[in-house]
Amino acid sequence: MSETAKRVALVADASFYVGPSLARELARREHNLVLGDPAEGLVDELTALGVEVEAVLGVRNLADPESAQKLVAAARARFGRIDSAAA
Repeated sequence: MSETAKRVALVADASFYVGPSLARELARREHNLVLGDPAEGLVDELTALGVEVEAVLGVRNLADPESAQKLVAAARARFGRIDSAAA
């Protein structure tokens, strides 16, 4: 587990609609990110902005408790906490 001084945000669906734009804005505001099913190229784009990104694949259905648990577990394992979340 890596504690970080930057805020940690979880974006549950970073593949389309508002998710990628939200992730970009959070990265510009210097949040480290946990992204569910990120759009192709998004992780590289965001890490180039100087933030850490944890990509979690196969979690598109948040109605499935296992998907939600997988996202939270990845955030806690990588960053030790979640400061904000968006579905």
